[in-house]
Amino acid sequence: MSLQGYYNRFSVADQYDELLFRASKGLQSAELNESQSILSDRITKIANALFQDGAIISGGSVQIDPQTGYVVLQPGSLYVLGAVRTVGEGTFTVPTTGGCQLGVRLTTSTVTELEDASLRDPAQGTRNFQEPGAGRTKRTLEWGWSGDGGTGDFYGVYDVLNGALVTIEPPPVLDAAKKLVAQYDRDANGSYIVSGLRVTSLNKDATNSNYVFTASEGIANVWGSKINKPTATGLSFPIDPDLQTIDNEPKVSAGPTSQTLNVNRFPLSTINDVVITKEKTVTLTHGSFNGALDQLPDTSVLSIESVSQSGTTFSAGTDYNLTADQVDWSPSGAEPAPGSTYDVTYRFLTSTTATNIDPDTGAFDIVDAVASTLVLVDYSWKMPRIDVIALDSDGFFHRVKGVSTAFNPVCPAVPYNELLIAEYYQNWNSVDKPRVDNSGTKVVSVREQRQMKKAIAELYGLVATERLERDISSREPTAKFGVFADPLLDGDLRDAGVAQDAVIVNQNLQLAINGAPVRAAQNNDTHQLLPFQDVELVTQELATGFMAVNPYGNFDAVPADVTLDPAVDLWIITEENTTFSTRSFTIGSGDQSSSSTATVVELASEVETSIANLRQTTVDFTIEGFDDGEALSSITFDGINLGNNGEVANAQGEVTGQFTVPADIPSGSKEVSFLGNQGNFGSATYTGQGTLVEREWNSITTTTTWRWWSPPPPPRGWDPLAQSFVLPEGRHITAVDLQFAVKGLDSNDVTIDIVEGDNGFPGRLPITRTRIKGADITTSGYVRANFDFPIYLEGGQEYFMVIMTDDPDHALRIAELGKFDSASQEFVTQQPYTVGVLLSSSNASSWTVHNDKDLTFKLLGAEFTSTTATVNLGSITVSNMTDLLVTAPVDIPATSSRITFKYTRSTGEEFLLAPDQSIKLDAAVSDTMQVQAILTGSSTESPTLHPGVLSIPATLDTAGTYVGRQFDLTNGGSTIRVIFEAQLPGGAGVVPQYDNGGFQSMQLASSTPVGEGFVEFVFEDTGIVALTATRVKLNLTGTAAGRPIVRNIRAVMV
Repeated sequence: MSLQGYYNRFSVADQYDELLFRASKGLQSAELNESQSILSDRITKIANALFQDGAIISGGSVQIDPQTGYVVLQPGSLYVLGAVRTVGEGTFTVPTTGGCQLGVRLTTSTVTELEDASLRDPAQGTRNFQEPGAGRTKRTLEWGWSGDGGTGDFYGVYDVLNGALVTIEPPPVLDAAKKLVAQYDRDANGSYIVSGLRVTSLNKDATNSNYVFTASEGIANVWGSKINKPTATGLSFPIDPDLQTIDNEPKVSAGPTSQTLNVNRFPLSTINDVVITKEKTVTLTHGSFNGALDQLPDTSVLSIESVSQSGTTFSAGTDYNLTADQVDWSPSGAEPAPGSTYDVTYRFLTSTTATNIDPDTGAFDIVDAVASTLVLVDYSWKMPRIDVIALDSDGFFHRVKGVSTAFNPVCPAVPYNELLIAEYYQNWNSVDKPRVDNSGTKVVSVREQRQMKKAIAELYGLVATERLERDISSREPTAKFGVFADPLLDGDLRDAGVAQDAVIVNQNLQLAINGAPVRAAQNNDTHQLLPFQDVELVTQELATGFMAVNPYGNFDAVPADVTLDPAVDLWIITEENTTFSTRSFTIGSGDQSSSSTATVVELASEVETSIANLRQTTVDFTIEGFDDGEALSSITFDGINLGNNGEVANAQGEVTGQFTVPADIPSGSKEVSFLGNQGNFGSATYTGQGTLVEREWNSITTTTTWRWWSPPPPPRGWDPLAQSFVLPEGRHITAVDLQFAVKGLDSNDVTIDIVEGDNGFPGRLPITRTRIKGADITTSGYVRANFDFPIYLEGGQEYFMVIMTDDPDHALRIAELGKFDSASQEFVTQQPYTVGVLLSSSNASSWTVHNDKDLTFKLLGAEFTSTTATVNLGSITVSNMTDLLVTAPVDIPATSSRITFKYTRSTGEEFLLAPDQSIKLDAAVSDTMQVQAILTGSSTESPTLHPGVLSIPATLDTAGTYVGRQFDLTNGGSTIRVIFEAQLPGGAGVVPQYDNGGFQSMQLASSTPVGEGFVEFVFEDTGIVALTATRVKLNLTGTAAGRPIVRNIRAVMV
């Protein structure tokens, strides 16, 4: 402060806690100022633990006119700069397009008796009456917005997007408590909708370039943050269909007059070319000599229909031939005189212009095409797609773009820290709005739970009543003499003693699909991201001293890195009529995981059980981090000591060897621990699961769990240092640079963990781990520790860098408040890294906070140099493939990131799939396809494709059977009816039979549409006598393009 005569020596670095006034000592004005500063600093730090600047304590409500942007802000109290301050009413106008912030501007000024005469001493009758005294610091708040150009420091309160509030929180906003509650809510419940937030499709905007939606008012908890939308939010997303080009689609012409044709796939984007066979008659002049070739005026001539001259018709092959678009008179037959004219009628291929194009139906008109000839159409059409509307933890809506496919588009994956609100299906018809499915996860209230409990109880009663009624119906029939019904909930009502191979999926009977997973042949053993370069994200480069990594002398060894090969053992034992299916894949080992599950719903199994125990198999291991020459003393598998085989570490501290999984170990994930004779140790996770399959699979279900980073921390303590940090936005971190002041032994490494903060202290579970070899440590300059692959960390989240070693001497450079940095030739006059803090511990559990110290470090992250990248995954050879599924362990950090898999045939045809998406083909494919992963992101965010990409090509059975259980019939019936509902596209069929000393055929009695493309078929046979029991058999047939689906099978004797 520049006020004349004002002194204040307060400094946080001095750590003065109170002033001690002494008798007979003069009172200094500076001491009064310092006492105020000490108290203010103490209160501010306490308040900052509870609130953040801009938090509303009371009042401060806001109203915005979304049409004009006119804003009215009510008076209120806000926490700003260490105190709760009041603000009056404010009105102004903000833009209705784009984003901005509403908030307050803090103006600070100094007031003395010159500005306010009332500050002079009011004590009459004293020597100091009307004399000047202390000045005042005045701080005032006024409402404003981020783009108003006003004076004073701006503190944001509300976010506004396109004239509407993004979110609003009721006061008071206790930020510290909110963060703590957010963590517990996030861990227990994930993200969910509390109320409202129902999305409705409105139509297109005025430019026909965006689909317009509205999301109703409501409340959601997104990744622990409560999002309150007090009013409906208007949304618009681009109309940007993905196109597929179809070449040479054949059609048959009805005649040369105007006709309408329809393409197979629509809506159309463009018709690129239409090639027709056209017939034309021209007059030619014969060449100047016999046997000449006379050029026709058109190319691509297919045939000459006739050649004539003055009533004479010449014969093809005898008199002339068609040669390279010419009339060839070289045959020895009749020929026009040289120089004379004659008429030629011929047919040729030519492009024509399509007219009256209807993009929605794929219809167009052409003329001049010869009847019964092929018309070849080249066109581009808009493939259907499902996109997702998601909500992030800041209250902003995003679109997550799906992958278009001609077959069955699926909902794209939503980043883990966002909430799926709704998905919308786009068929791109000009008159159709997107079809919205409000499929977001919604919390179930206690009242709704009680209603569900009551409904379940009533349902049990209804089921019991239905059983009794059905029982008495079969025992004492009136018009019925036997009833059978199978809702296809499972295979319980099928005859288990008869081989049958039609499958039940989601209460539908279908043809089975047989497939086997194929692992990607290339680039499938490393982590794939967009290309990037390292940039500095967080730095603290001051250094005034050093601190030992192991200051409390805890010499427990730092865990060694252990790799198992294989770390996962999955096997399948099949019996009877079985096909291969994939149940679960776990890649790697660690205490962090990401899982995805996908299902090809056409493939089914009647009986499937997990095998109880692991199988005995040989596992290779590699240990990094032992001492040179250290012998492996024991291997422990799930608590069982396996001994050792005399393995000894090499000069680099690596140990390699094998062990055999012991017998009678229950299936699942097991810890494998390794202990050296010099005290080093390490552990990894081994997962094994066998599956017994009998008869047919129910589905190809693939659960891929990618486990990464560090093994679980052993129950030992270390002696670590920890430095907290916060990223301003979500980024991928790649490495950390540290400065060592003292180097210990080359044989002692330094391990660095990145962990989440837990209420201001390091958590126990590492997110990622890296290691600096002791031999690589130097005391000159920075030493870099690279992570195995870039790891994404959330913005605004507290993380800790935890450094461990078992060396007593390794020491890192730090900066301490009030000390001198000789390298930069300056004193450290403020907290070196204001966002973070340095901590030390003797057991990695209880921590000592060093508020005046920070580690000297650089945290590096990835700046992606391209927003797209293509990863070649090799090729896959398929035979008679009718279905295709791809499953892959992926991390999608934000809506701007996605991964698409592209399968390219030798013909150039492409199949695009999202992770865990399956497609059905119209025709079987036998080919070698190139497999690629297309990564899309931004300069700061990239999807991560982990090792373990699997392609699962499958083949549809062309026939399948269903045989129900035998049911009894009573005397008196003579007609049996079999009733079922089915979708039967072209090429699909269902033939029902009943058992009467052999399966007998039946006649179709009626067929009635029942909706959703299903038709109820009634088949019957009459004149039946002396039949006491029977079974129902359905024979399904189909093709890739025509797949039968059957439901609600019933049979009755009348």
